[in-house]
Amino acid sequence: MRHILSRHIRVVFGISIVIAIGATVSAHAESSDFDPKAFKTSVAPFLTQHCIKCHGPDKQKNELRLDVLDSDLINGQNVQVWNDIRAALLAGEMPPAKQPRPSVPDTQRVIDWLTQGLRANGKVTLRQPPDFNHPRFGNRVDHETLFHPRTGTLASSPARAWRLSSFGYTQLASGLINIEGRYSPVIAPFSGGTEPGFRDYSAMLQIDEPTINQLLNNARTIVEYQTTPLNKKGKQPAIRPSKELIALADGSGAPSVAEMESGIRLQFNNVLQRSPTREETNEFVDLMARNIKVAGRDVGVRTTLSAVMLLPEVLYRLELGENTRDAAGRSRLTPREIAVALSYALTDKRQDASLLAAADQGRFKTAQGVGQEVQRLLNDASYAKPRILRFFQEYFGYPAAVDVFKNASDFREHGPIVLVDDTDRLIEYVLSKDRNVLYELLTTRKSYVGWLQKPGVKRNSADSIRLKGDASQSYGLDDRPDDSAQPVDLPGAQRMGILTQPSWLVAFSENTDNNAILRGKWIRERLLGGTIPDLPITVNAMLPDTPQHTLRERMKVTQESYCWKCHQHMNPLGMPFEMYDHFGRYRTSESVVDPNAPTTKGKKKGDEAVPGRRDMPLDATGTIKNSGDPRLEGDVPNALAMIRKLAESPHVRQIFIRHAFRYWMGRNETLDDGPTLVAADRAYCESAGSMKALITSLLMSDSFLYRRRL
Repeated sequence: MRHILSRHIRVVFGISIVIAIGATVSAHAESSDFDPKAFKTSVAPFLTQHCIKCHGPDKQKNELRLDVLDSDLINGQNVQVWNDIRAALLAGEMPPAKQPRPSVPDTQRVIDWLTQGLRANGKVTLRQPPDFNHPRFGNRVDHETLFHPRTGTLASSPARAWRLSSFGYTQLASGLINIEGRYSPVIAPFSGGTEPGFRDYSAMLQIDEPTINQLLNNARTIVEYQTTPLNKKGKQPAIRPSKELIALADGSGAPSVAEMESGIRLQFNNVLQRSPTREETNEFVDLMARNIKVAGRDVGVRTTLSAVMLLPEVLYRLELGENTRDAAGRSRLTPREIAVALSYALTDKRQDASLLAAADQGRFKTAQGVGQEVQRLLNDASYAKPRILRFFQEYFGYPAAVDVFKNASDFREHGPIVLVDDTDRLIEYVLSKDRNVLYELLTTRKSYVGWLQKPGVKRNSADSIRLKGDASQSYGLDDRPDDSAQPVDLPGAQRMGILTQPSWLVAFSENTDNNAILRGKWIRERLLGGTIPDLPITVNAMLPDTPQHTLRERMKVTQESYCWKCHQHMNPLGMPFEMYDHFGRYRTSESVVDPNAPTTKGKKKGDEAVPGRRDMPLDATGTIKNSGDPRLEGDVPNALAMIRKLAESPHVRQIFIRHAFRYWMGRNETLDDGPTLVAADRAYCESAGSMKALITSLLMSDSFLYRRRL
């Protein structure tokens, strides 16, 4: 059964449109995939060994007894219970962490049996575990199994309606009236969230009632610009009004059916880059006629044109696949769906003319054909690909530096916007070389310094505030390097790659101090592929307010047995970055309050009095343990030594591949995606670390091109 995407447009007093969007997914699967006899051979022994102790005749934890459950997943009475058990196994929540862990293959056999049986039921929507589609869940999937996939595994993604990102919506809406950036009257209604990590996950993005209200306002605003003539003085922005739509809205009398059809066809092509079907044309002509009858020609026409902008196809990326399925039950994306998916993979545009042409010419029939089109776009320097830089921004998280408040009196030269732009430029520089990209990003000595602060550039007062300070001091340089010398080599004993850029260090800091916990958490999750549990609500996550002690001394509180279970995976990885202060400046000692020193006033008039201070010896040692790579284990003297070890690790490289997968697939990896990850890793290695090769491999994979229906 094909996905059904329903939409309903209701006209209220002729001027208000309410849109309800929903998707229903068929749970049908071939019953021949399910073997009931496997319960006795695979599932029952697993339950006996790992589950019955807590959920059997002697003990029923959470009032659950597994030994008496009906094992018939098609007609049985306990289907929903089995559905919950499957979700718990997927999430790694069962058996509990303190119990002996079953092997990954054994667990996967049980999950597969439950999945096949529940699909064969035909009435069950497979429940995903809590946070299964959240970025922080991805690392829970067993790494070794992913990169040693089962024989015959065929990858695919769920069929889905993927809501546009805020970037994609803004690009679409602003493009309709040819207005860019801060001058746009369109307000982006979609929030990307505030948690660190990738923002554009398909299952995380929804449209709620406040969002619908903003979408309505935007649609009205855009149509008003489309149907309003430019004034004679030319004071309006460089909008793109349509003479035909102006005539349709402002004409006298009732428009003819042909005129309404022409206007609707034009709006469909403006918004969706396609003509409406006959059914859509009839629907919108009828809607426009009724709106005109209720509210008059001008309001009725504009309201109907606004309705086009509220269609699900505008607000969502529909990735449903063809009607036919292969032997594994997968559907390949249609050529047009592939064109849209590729365009959104690299840009914020819904469609690209060359990709649509490739789709119409049959060049997407094979994975190789898709790969050739991806390579063409990646090698085209004139083709803007903002999503590649955005991947690294979201992966490293350094743009958050602009959100960390710092006291200006502590370092007046601090300019976070400039520091973030420097890191952007460095990433683009490394990508332009396209060799050993991850290694170079982690270890390069080069950096841009104050690139936005180019001398001789005339700026307004707002820019002067944004681009304040002297970035060279953040990097420990005496002066800003000449443009011709950038990127410049930084002192080798002080800096190495993105993780020692001031922007990254500030992003993972507090207002007045470093945050070794956040930095260590980033290393654990983004480079080592580990997981850190959420902070319990009963824990007061505050370090002692004892400024006379070093950060390492104050963090001893986290070594209490209850806390150390988690902090042992973060603190030793974050402490090596103590060789930098919370502004990202290199240092050789740590300044603390000296209770015995007299209080002094600030350097400038009006500064507050400050307590006396003293310098303490700097301890930037750390430890890598439980990394997943025996070659990484051991103590490190400082951040540079740790980064070097991490950058040279194949395990770290594979974790990076996993994060790239999540970004471009818009979801977490599953064990079925093993072949995709192995192929991507191979492509990256065989191309000497080319990001282009990695992206191409991902975008021509089965995980990207095929869809399955739960």
